Amino acid sequence: MPTEKSGPVFYTYARLAYSASFSGPAPVAQDTVFPDAQNAEFRKETFEVVGTYYYRENIGKLATRNPDWRKQGKALVNLGYANKHVYRYNYIHKPVRLIQEDENPHDHNAVMVQVAGEKVGYISADEAVYVRDILNRRSVKYISAFVGGGDYKIINEDGTFERFEDDPYIRVSIGYK
Repeated sequence: MPTEKSGPVFYTYARLAYSASFSGPAPVAQDTVFPDAQNAEFRKETFEVVGTYYYRENIGKLATRNPDWRKQGKALVNLGYANKHVYRYNYIHKPVRLIQEDENPHDHNAVMVQVAGEKVGYISADEAVYVRDILNRRSVKYISAFVGGGDYKIINEDGTFERFEDDPYIRVSIGYK
C-alpha cells in the first residue's frame, strides 16, 4: 500500500487491530507485512497517542459491537473464553492519517492522529518533531494504529465474570526506510 502525501497529510489504509478476547498482556497490532520489511534498513516505530480522553466520543464512533459481549458466562466458557478478556467493542480495519498542523496555536510542530476521518488525539509534543522528520524525510511504507481499553469482562472457568473499564488508548506504528 503506497503512502499518500497531500500537503502535510500522510496516510495509508492499514490495519487497526483490536482483539475481541485475549489472555495475558494487551494484544499487539498485526501490521501488514511488506516485502521491504525483510530489508535490514526497514524500521518500525510505535508512538503513544495523547489526548485520547478528549476524543472519547470520536473513538466510540470507530467501534463495532462485539457479538460475544451479550452472551452468558457459561456460553462464553464453552466458546473457549475461560480466563480471557471479552471486550464490548471491536476496532478493526480503518484508515489512519497523521496530519502535521503547522498552524496549531498550541504547538506548531503538532501531529494530529485521525482514524477513519475521526480526530482521536495527537502524537506527544516530545515526539512530534521526530515523527515529522520520519514523515518528511523517510520513505514511509505504512501507518497503522492499535486501539485498546474500554469495557471488558474476564470470564472465569465456572462461567462467572468480573466487569472492568479502562480509558481508551491508541498506539500508532510507522514503518519506514
